[in-house]
Amino acid sequence: MSVRVMSMVFEAHGITSTQKLVMLALADHAADDGTSIYPSIETIASKTCLSETAVRKALRELRGNLALIRIARRFTSRMPNKYAINITRLSSLKRVSPEDTLDAGVSPKDTQGVTKRHPRVSPEDTEPSVIINEPSSESQSIKTTDIKAAFSSCVTYPINWAAGSGASAKWLAENGYTPDDVIGCYKAMATDPWWKDKEISLKNVANKIGAWKQRATSRKVINVRA
Repeated sequence: MSVRVMSMVFEAHGITSTQKLVMLALADHAADDGTSIYPSIETIASKTCLSETAVRKALRELRGNLALIRIARRFTSRMPNKYAINITRLSSLKRVSPEDTLDAGVSPKDTQGVTKRHPRVSPEDTEPSVIINEPSSESQSIKTTDIKAAFSSCVTYPINWAAGSGASAKWLAENGYTPDDVIGCYKAMATDPWWKDKEISLKNVANKIGAWKQRATSRKVINVRA
C-alpha cells in the first residue's frame, strides 16, 4: 500500500466517486511511484463494493481520456493485468485549498488602470453582526463520500452503507474527521490484539477515533518538545 498515492487520490478532483473508489483500490496495491499494481477485477470489486461491470467501466475511463492509469502488463492465464498510475497526471488533479492561495501576490502591473470604488456605509452597516457559514449539502456529501472511500480501502468485506456504516460516515464528516484520520484509526485498531480475527466496522472506528486522535496529537507534541 502507498499512503502517498492514496493521499493524492483523496485530493484529486474532476473524477467520479466510482472512479475514485477504483483508484483507491489500485493505490492500496501500489508502490510509491505508482507501479506494481496487479489486483484482479474480483479483488477491486470486493474492496470497493462495486460490481465487476462497474469496475471494468471505471478502469476503461481511467485509462482513456483521464489518462490516470495504464496497463504495464497484459492479462495472462496466470496473472491479472498489471497497472501503473500516472503520478504526474494525478498530482495535476489536486484540489486547490484557500490556504494554497494565501501567498499568491498581486504585482503593481496587475493593478494599473483599475479604479477602486468604496461602497457607501449606512449606520445600519456599522452595527456588529455575526455571520455563520454552514457547510453546503454538496460539500458535506463530498466529505461523506471521502470518508466512505477511505474506509472501503481498509476492508475487504462488503459494507452495508444503508445500515449503521452510512450514519457513521456522516457523523465522522460532520465532526471534522478526515479520510486520513479514518485510515489511521483503523490501522491502529487492526494492530491491537483485542481486534484480532474480529471484523472492524466503521461504527467501531467512530467510537474509537476521538481517543485515537487525542493520543496521536499527544505523541506529536511530545516529539516536537523532544
